[in-house]
Amino acid sequence: MERILNGMRHAEIHDPATYAEKRIAVIGVGTIGSHLAHTLARMQVPCTLYDDDDIEPHNLATQTYGANDIGRSKVNTVLDQLRTFGSDVEHRGFVAKYEMQEPADIVVSAVDSLKARADIAKQLMAAGYVGPIVDGRVGREQVEVYTFGDATAWLAQLPEEGDEDPCGARFTAYTANVAAGLMANNIKRLLMGQKAPGRIIYDAASSIFIKE
Repeated sequence: MERILNGMRHAEIHDPATYAEKRIAVIGVGTIGSHLAHTLARMQVPCTLYDDDDIEPHNLATQTYGANDIGRSKVNTVLDQLRTFGSDVEHRGFVAKYEMQEPADIVVSAVDSLKARADIAKQLMAAGYVGPIVDGRVGREQVEVYTFGDATAWLAQLPEEGDEDPCGARFTAYTANVAAGLMANNIKRLLMGQKAPGRIIYDAASSIFIKE
């Protein structure tokens, strides 16, 4: 296949050559993670995907999958999708829960529970990971994106109990896309040595946007 992404116009804003040796771990390729993987791949950011789930019918409304994908693993399906984008960048995946199977420069949380986040944070701390974490959350029409300097700061921020609805239980397709876009921008900032906001909240129902 012709490698059509090389030299695209985004190189004037974020040149893929500056982060070609980096690798992003995307944990969870469902509601947020599947869209984020697509966005990062188009930006030519090398990614390693982690998810042990298979595609179910209810995933089709808000994730990047089609009816013919039902029953397949999410990771392998996303990898197949990314291969059609025309990039030389190597993307990898593990059909498994995240256990730091390989090193990463930035860890991205796109999981759907506080317990999963806490478990991942503890694994990172035990493994000595000292890089940043980008954590995306959606609920109903609200998007939240957090960026932390390390896993210790991430774990300290996690509440013991979440909202009545777990992350991703009720949401809209566009909130998943908004979350993925905001997270991709923060990842780009981190890769290029720029400052990323620690907290971004967007409420689609009221169009209120908060950045700190």
